[in-house]
Amino acid sequence: MQNALEIALEHMRQRNAARIHRIHMRVGALSSVVPDALEFAFDVVTQGTPAEESQVSRPT
Repeated sequence: MQNALEIALEHMRQRNAARIHRIHMRVGALSSVVPDALEFAFDVVTQGTPAEESQVSRPT
């Protein structure tokens, strides 16, 4: 999740944005990622960043 946040922050800087509101992620079935754990990690790594209080969304 840290790497995904770093990529999002770089995109934010390139666009001269001040804040990230949402990060949309597609996680493959074979990735061994637990969606709830991913969302928890997102909440932790975004604290104190321009993405704090933003949302991570997944396709249904």
